Amino acid sequence: MKIEIILDGICLSYKYGDFWRVVFFCDATHEANFDNPATGKPASLGNGRDRNVTFDPAPNGPPSEGNGFKQIFNMSEEYAHGVDPNMEPYLNVAPNIPSDLQFVQLDIPNAIMALKTTTKNEYWVQPIEPAGHPVTLIGRVASTVSVTFDVTGVTKMKVTNPAQEYEIPYKPNTTKTISFNNDCGNLCHDNDFTYLYEWLEDRRSSPGKEYRFFAGQTLDRPTAIKSLRKLEKASPTYGNCDPAVSEPPPTGP
Repeated sequence: MKIEIILDGICLSYKYGDFWRVVFFCDATHEANFDNPATGKPASLGNGRDRNVTFDPAPNGPPSEGNGFKQIFNMSEEYAHGVDPNMEPYLNVAPNIPSDLQFVQLDIPNAIMALKTTTKNEYWVQPIEPAGHPVTLIGRVASTVSVTFDVTGVTKMKVTNPAQEYEIPYKPNTTKTISFNNDCGNLCHDNDFTYLYEWLEDRRSSPGKEYRFFAGQTLDRPTAIKSLRKLEKASPTYGNCDPAVSEPPPTGP
């Protein structure tokens, strides 16, 4: 039997031991919701601080990359932070969660991460500093991501803070799909992409000089150039609510 986790919304994934570690960033407009594995009905993880989701028993084996993985927005690609000459990532894990932002962390064991669906429009990337830096177009990226692993018996999905437990019945030769979603539905007035920097930092940053980026969807292709010229002249506020990865993974816990 397969368990498929669908990731939808502003979240960060990276390899961590035998797991894909996934961090959802939550606030008043980005509440984490999921499908109750027992009933199939929508349920909420709220926006309470520091909630962890695990699966028991957790199958052994390393995380891997599936079809379309390279189309998921990658914080360690050349269009963003990149890697150093030794192919080591510039990014470190350095959680610095402000009081108005919470996180939900999933550890998905021995799983394959793959593209599920793409954004309607192309994506742009722009360094936050200096203001007016040219925008880079990178094409369409993932709007939802699939993370799939195999199980051989009944599996429990465990949630902390407060403790909750959901049983996933075992049905051979089937796939159980559970969606996690914190999409704001374009209700934000800031660039959602910057939430990722509440968990990551570029080790080249120093006081007064931070290596950070804005990113998001362009308008439809016929007006993309006009849109990009506008974005180059001012810091954009239209954000994204799309999954991102960091591969190679950032250093740290």
